Amino acid sequence: MKPGFIYILANKNNTTLYVGVTSNLLQRIERHKSKFYPKSFSARYNTNKLVYYEAFQDIGAAIAREKQLKAGSRAKKIALIEKENPDWQEQKVLALGKLCDEENLDKAQFKALIDTYIYSGQEPIKDDVFKCLDNRPSILKAREIGERILSKMKEYVQVFIEGMTG
Repeated sequence: MKPGFIYILANKNNTTLYVGVTSNLLQRIERHKSKFYPKSFSARYNTNKLVYYEAFQDIGAAIAREKQLKAGSRAKKIALIEKENPDWQEQKVLALGKLCDEENLDKAQFKALIDTYIYSGQEPIKDDVFKCLDNRPSILKAREIGERILSKMKEYVQVFIEGMTG
C-alpha cells in the first residue's frame, strides 16, 4: 500500500490557496517552491507555503480527501487550517516545535542533533538525546524515553527531510 498526503499551500499573504495530493509530501512541496511546473496554478499564484497537511496509509484515501477538500468552500479550508495552524506557519517549523514541546527538548540543541543525524546517517546515542532534555530522566525511564524521542526524531526526518532529498 502506497502512503499519501493531502496538503494546502498558501501564497505569502495567505490570500490564495491550493489543495493537492501526493505520495511524497516534501518532494512535492519542493517542486512547488522551485516552480518545477512553471505554468501551473501554484507557480502563477506563488502558492508555495505549506500551511496544512494530512497523512494517509493509502494514496486512494488521500485522493478521496483531496476531492472532498476541493469541493468544499474557501471558508471551510480556512477553518481547517486555522484549527491546526492558527498562525499559518510552515508545517515543518510547527512539527519541530511540537515535538520539542511534547518532549521538553531544547529546540536549538535538538535541531543540531537532527542535522548531525541527517548528515552523518548515524543514529544519535541516547546520551546525546538526553543532553537536549530539560531534565535527564531517571535510570528506570531512560530507555523508554530515549527510544520514544529517537522514534519521533526519525519520523520527523522521514516526513520533512527525506522526501526533499529522495
